[in-house]
Amino acid sequence: MEDLDDYFMLDMLSRLDVKTIIYCKCVCKRWRDLVLDPHFVSNLHLPKSLSSPPSLIIHGLPRQNLDGVNTYGGRDSHGEASVCSPGFLNWVELQQQLDGCQLTHVVSHNLGDNRCSFPKIRMVTVGSVNGLICVLQKADAFFIFNPVFEEYMALPRAQLVAESYDWIHYGFGFSLASGEYKVIRICRKSSSIESIVLQTAKSNHVEIEVFTLGTDKWRTLGQVPFPGVYDYRWGSSISLNGHVHWIIYGKIYAFDLDTETFKSFPSPPATGDCNKILGVLKGRLSQFSWSKNRFTLFEMREYGIKDSWYQQVHWTEGISHKVESGWKTWKPLCLIDGINGTTRNLIAIHVHEDKLLVHCLDSNTYVETNVLPIYTTRTLINYHPSFLKLQKFGVDRVHPFKKVEDLLEEASLGPG
Repeated sequence: MEDLDDYFMLDMLSRLDVKTIIYCKCVCKRWRDLVLDPHFVSNLHLPKSLSSPPSLIIHGLPRQNLDGVNTYGGRDSHGEASVCSPGFLNWVELQQQLDGCQLTHVVSHNLGDNRCSFPKIRMVTVGSVNGLICVLQKADAFFIFNPVFEEYMALPRAQLVAESYDWIHYGFGFSLASGEYKVIRICRKSSSIESIVLQTAKSNHVEIEVFTLGTDKWRTLGQVPFPGVYDYRWGSSISLNGHVHWIIYGKIYAFDLDTETFKSFPSPPATGDCNKILGVLKGRLSQFSWSKNRFTLFEMREYGIKDSWYQQVHWTEGISHKVESGWKTWKPLCLIDGINGTTRNLIAIHVHEDKLLVHCLDSNTYVETNVLPIYTTRTLINYHPSFLKLQKFGVDRVHPFKKVEDLLEEASLGPG
C-alpha cells in the first residue's frame, strides 16, 4: 500500500513547479526521499523541466559604491572588502504580463562567500545542461553548480597550461549515448603573428581536453585538425542533441560528445550580418544575426540537415526605434522561449546602463526591465532546473554556497 502511495505522491510532485517541490522536500524525510528518488529526478521531473520554457542564469558582478569597493563582494585575508569578486549567480524567471514578458528574480548565490574555495577573481559561465551549470575561473579552473540544492563541485585542474596557448574555448554538454556529462576545453598553440597570418586552414590544429563528471582527471584527445581559419571571436557554446555548438568566423562548428570529434556543422544561408549568436528555441538549434537596421532568425527544423534551416523571422522595416538605433547600445545575449510556448524572445543588455531588454522577435515588441539593478551583468544563459545531486559525481568535491540574503544578514549583524 505504501508503494502505491509513493506512486501517487511522485506523480503529484512531478506536476508542481520547482519552487513548490523545494518546499515539499523540506516537509519531512519521506517527501525528501521521494524528491531525491532517481526515478523522480530522471524520468518524471527532468523531462517536464526540459519541455517547459527555460529560466535564465545571469552571472553578475556587484556594482561598486562611491569608494570603489564592491558592496556585496567577498573579503580578503585582512578582512577588507574584495574589489575583484567572482560575483553572483542570479536565477531569473520569465513571466508573461499584459505588456509582454518580464523577468522575475528568484534567488542569487554569492560566489565570493569565504566558505567557497574560489579564488577571488572573476568567473565566466560556460553553459548549462539538465539543471547543472558549468562556470570557469581563469582558463583551467572549472566548477559545476546546481542552484536548486545551492551546492557546487570543483573539478580537477585542466592539464594543458593556459599560458602556452593563444586562445582557449570551452563547452559543457551531455552525451546521449553514454549518459555522461562532459566539459570540453579547446586550445590553440601560441604562434607568432606572422605564422598565424601565413598559415592555411589545412595547417591549423587545436588540442582538445575532455573531463567526464564522475572521473578524477582530464583526458587529452591530442591535436585535431581545425576546420576553419584563425579567429578569436567564438560565441558562447550551446549544447543540444549530444553536441556542443559554437559560431566560429561566421560558421557553426560542433563537438560530438558521443564520438568526441570536432567538426563543421551545417550553417544557415548567409545574410550578410557579421554579428551572430546561437540558441535553442522550441527544442531547435537557432541562429540570430543582426546588423545596423535589420535582424534575422533561422531555426533548424531537422537537426543536422542543412536544407532544414528555415528563416523564421526577418525584420528590415518597422523595427522598433529602441532596437533600430541601438545595436551599438543594446547587445544581444541569448534566445529564450516565451512562457506560452509560442513566442520567441531575445534577451539583450544595455551596455551603458546595464538594463535588460526582452524583445519578442515574432511581434517585434520589447520590454525593458531592471530586474537586477545592483549587479553589472557579465553573461546570461538558459537554465532548466533539476533535482540532480552533484554527489552522484563525487561526494568529496561537493560544497554548499550562500544566498545573498544570508550574506546581507551577516553584514547587518556585524563581526562577532
